[in-house]
Amino acid sequence: MGEFIEALKHFVNIEYETQTTQIRKIWQQPLKARVTEGEAIADVEVVEVTGDRAKLLCRENLSKFREGDRLLLNRGDPAAPPRFPCLLEKDDGLELIVSAAPHARVFWICLPAMAGY
Repeated sequence: MGEFIEALKHFVNIEYETQTTQIRKIWQQPLKARVTEGEAIADVEVVEVTGDRAKLLCRENLSKFREGDRLLLNRGDPAAPPRFPCLLEKDDGLELIVSAAPHARVFWICLPAMAGY
């Protein structure tokens, strides 16, 4: 049983590293390329914040994102601050509802004054 658990841990660690590498490669692409490939949404505006949820509006949404996906609100460079992890709760095309990721509940305090995500 111990060997199985060690093999499973090894597999999970390799998968995690592979996914992390793929995400970093995507993030290195220019925003326009990420938008075209459905890996980003440009010009997102925070229009309402209620509790741990925010309503976002965008002009165009070609993303492959699905409800339940983890997203990272940022200003075009996901590796640079400010960046806010969140979960996509609802996707109505040009209107998105996101909630604060569990470890980032405090970020909503600063969102209302920020636009241009």
